Amino acid sequence: MKDDKVCEEFEIETKEEIKPDILSRYYKGTKAMFSSSLPELKPYNLNLNEYDRIILGFPNLASNFPPAVKAFIEQNDFSNKDVYLFTTYVARGGSKCLENVAKYFENSSSVKALGKFSLPKSKNKEKLIKEIREKLKVMDVKIFS
Repeated sequence: MKDDKVCEEFEIETKEEIKPDILSRYYKGTKAMFSSSLPELKPYNLNLNEYDRIILGFPNLASNFPPAVKAFIEQNDFSNKDVYLFTTYVARGGSKCLENVAKYFENSSSVKALGKFSLPKSKNKEKLIKEIREKLKVMDVKIFS
């Protein structure tokens, strides 16, 4: 959401690289869902104290969210922040996925679901960003200039 933004765009990345093929991603995701350990994240330079609102998007993995997102949530303080969540894969379990991740934001001012956005290969990132912006406008969330 970089154009005309008053916000930063940040990608959560793990130190262990995940191969881009679908089978490797599926195997890694399934294995991670049943493991209690969290992945180690690549170092990042992001200070959440500079922000009042956090928008967090992630894929839906069988009604759960990626372990890397959980690691990021546990490493940061979301106290007194408005958190907006969305999932980028609208298969079964999208609503449950949003419910599951919302439980990790007990100290936030508010947690709201922006919704479930499908991101098939035919849809590009810019179109997804446009849909999210529209949803934010409908919710009267002022983050853009």
